[in-house]
Amino acid sequence: MFAELKPILESTDPGEVMRAFQDWMKKEGAALAFLSGVKSAAEIYLKSCGVTDIDYTKSPDEFYFVYSPRFESQPYFNSISGTARLLAEFMVRLAPGRNAAVIAFFAASARTFSRDIVKMDELRKDMEKHVADGYQLPKIAVELWQA
Repeated sequence: MFAELKPILESTDPGEVMRAFQDWMKKEGAALAFLSGVKSAAEIYLKSCGVTDIDYTKSPDEFYFVYSPRFESQPYFNSISGTARLLAEFMVRLAPGRNAAVIAFFAASARTFSRDIVKMDELRKDMEKHVADGYQLPKIAVELWQA
């Protein structure tokens, strides 16, 4: 899963970044689809049990990471808990790199197509937050950041 991050984060070639991002999203998309299904099932279970102190707006990986102790020993969940736990923890820990990959994709898109296609104000906010959180921008986004 890490192989695609290197060109996404280190390349200044928009084509290379976009190709690597497409490969990355095939893996990330599958992981998110799996965890989204688990989250949906967990929501039904938790609501049917009357649990009210759950933040259902959390992303599937964060949701599982935080709330799984409340349901992972139940039938169905116990059969996938090992895989789901490892995947959710991996995705949560990799969140800064995942966010940087999205920034790189939109920066590459802005350089490839047009800045009119990309919501530059939103991209700038994402970059500002990423830097404020103490993380480096992907190389392809640095030029946009300095502009």
